[in-house]
Amino acid sequence: MAQFVTLCQTDMPNLDRSAKANLLYADILTKDLDKATLEQWQLAEKHYRRAIEIYPNYYAPYNNLGFFYLKTNRFAEANEVLLQAQTHAPQSAQVLYNLGSASLKLGINDKAKGYFEQATRYEPESEAGLGSFGALHNIYGTGNDTTAMTYNLIRAMMHHPHKSFFFQ
Repeated sequence: MAQFVTLCQTDMPNLDRSAKANLLYADILTKDLDKATLEQWQLAEKHYRRAIEIYPNYYAPYNNLGFFYLKTNRFAEANEVLLQAQTHAPQSAQVLYNLGSASLKLGINDKAKGYFEQATRYEPESEAGLGSFGALHNIYGTGNDTTAMTYNLIRAMMHHPHKSFFFQ
């Protein structure tokens, strides 16, 4: 965390014109959402929006803002912003995983399945790709693909044991 704060402090003079600095600052503010204050949430959202304003073709601020909305139970807003991220990075497993999560929260399971399946196809060994295998297992539960999905869920947990998102 200290490295991020130092980097952010170095970039602070450029904050008004740097999408990357705004993104980094917002990411730092949202690092531990459970402990963040309302003011930190509002400031983070402002800086994600500023990053998008500065560089509208940069998918990361859309994705991270969408993830922030997911974590703060603003699912419709998450879905809207993540769809914008997808237009800039259509094969990003992280964007697709987040879109799948937003769709699940909105009760659009067919769309969620599609997003998770795409994430596993584009980046099967990435954290998001492997997490998508777990999400698909939770959606399908039983059937012909259960053994393969269980295997991939175990693989995902072995590659990324620190993540709990596999069992959302």
